[in-house]
Amino acid sequence: MTTTPPTITTSTAATVDEVDEWYIPPWLHGVAGVGMSVLILLAVVGNLLVIISYFRDKQLQTVHNLYILNLAIADLFLGAISMIFYADYTLRSWKWVFGRVFCKIWCVNDNSMCLMSVLLILLLSLDRVILLRNGAEYIAKETKKVAMVKIGIAWVIAFGIYGPCVIFWDIARGNSIVADGDCDAEFIMNVDFTLITALFELTIPFIALSCLNLLVFLAIRKRLRIFPKGNHSTGVHTEHVHDKGQSTNQNIRSLNGKLTKGEPPFHSTEGRPVSVIIVPNEQVQHQHHRNNDVVVQNPNTVKQTSARKDLKAAKSLSVLVVTFFICWAPYTIATFAVTQCDDCLNKHVYEFFTWLLWVKSSINPFLYASQSKRFKENFIKVLPFLKFCTKKDRE
Repeated sequence: MTTTPPTITTSTAATVDEVDEWYIPPWLHGVAGVGMSVLILLAVVGNLLVIISYFRDKQLQTVHNLYILNLAIADLFLGAISMIFYADYTLRSWKWVFGRVFCKIWCVNDNSMCLMSVLLILLLSLDRVILLRNGAEYIAKETKKVAMVKIGIAWVIAFGIYGPCVIFWDIARGNSIVADGDCDAEFIMNVDFTLITALFELTIPFIALSCLNLLVFLAIRKRLRIFPKGNHSTGVHTEHVHDKGQSTNQNIRSLNGKLTKGEPPFHSTEGRPVSVIIVPNEQVQHQHHRNNDVVVQNPNTVKQTSARKDLKAAKSLSVLVVTFFICWAPYTIATFAVTQCDDCLNKHVYEFFTWLLWVKSSINPFLYASQSKRFKENFIKVLPFLKFCTKKDRE
């Protein structure tokens, strides 16, 4: 993944990079160690919270969150394997002590999980576009089985590309270019392979993500224009169904009790079916209260609220895209530069870009939590002390 670092010599005063002639104060190693430890802790704990929350809360087990679950799994492998062992490698002055076999396992994990993260962010954005384009048909078309097929293909692509390349590259070439005590992928200095991976891991995904999120914003803006504020012609009388999540066949009725055919049942925020009764707007104005399980809402207000929630979700996806570009672009560009000229980039700067690439695995879980109230609630249930952090943010 990274080029062979320079030889490091130590003294009582400072560490000297013999190649770049950089003088590194002793305290900087301690700061770097603390920084790497924090990133690893955030990546492991944060992604474990996402995984635990998904399995303990059935209401989080949606198609969209299935993609988030797999993204958390990929980021967890990056935090628990790639970051931990590379931190040891770095703090030992770039000395690999875990053997050549485990080095290949580490390289397969690192490269495959990084690619998997990219593919899952693409699937997340694509899922949002499909939801906005298909509307009510989304639930019927985009089932968990369909999502699992897409996710399965992504896993096969990730391991199918990097697994054979990492394991068999030196065998096919007939020799290894990785020195003893070092750990790196054998193809790291291959210009053609590096260029191809840069194209498929950064350039194409970034263009695709930008286009998908642009489509999401355009679709949501169109919905907001269709249902502007103040357009209140009728209301919606909603009765919650207490059936422990089991499907019921509720009907939509007008005020005089007649069935309104051809309309799908509304769903509560927990995904339970509810019955909906259309009432005139003047009656809605006198029923803005919640009495037990009865709620009266205006239909246009409901649709506008839904569109605004979609807009919030789209903004969170945009944050993921921007984070992806900031974390990936420097490392990808630097890697390609190093394949052209080993001395074109300072080794310590390259190491910084390597860790910047992994930063996204540490912050992704908290990007979900900041946008999802349900995830926040589950995070607090698993780690109650997070409740104080949430209260502080609200203040």
